[in-house]
Amino acid sequence: MDRVAALRFPAIYPWAEEAEEGGFLTYGPRLLQIFREVMAPQLVKLLRGIKVVDIPVQQPAKFELVINLKTAKAMGVTVPEALLARADKVIERRRPESPLKCFRSNSGSLAMLAAMRRASSRVSSLAAARRPGSSSK
Repeated sequence: MDRVAALRFPAIYPWAEEAEEGGFLTYGPRLLQIFREVMAPQLVKLLRGIKVVDIPVQQPAKFELVINLKTAKAMGVTVPEALLARADKVIERRRPESPLKCFRSNSGSLAMLAAMRRASSRVSSLAAARRPGSSSK
């Protein structure tokens, strides 16, 4: 994102959080929405023993158009009023804390991996307890 800003290139990003991080424009779902609505149910199905070919392909239900006017102004880009009217969110100043920070630092990535492993082990133990023939004590 820094290189794009240095080149003054008005890029469009796939995740809604990236405009909040400083990107010019995004059209897509939120990462949290992907994890909750798509990946988690599919993971539960896999851990319950359903074959991969029997799990339907899914995509998020809601896509957001987010425009960062501060970035647009810094790049010298004029955003048409019609586009601003259609936007789900217009950012006029930068947020102090970013939800994507955990993906950009090693410690945050490691913490997220550890949390995902803990959640995965909980789900697999629950799935094993619910399987027919398993003993629940």
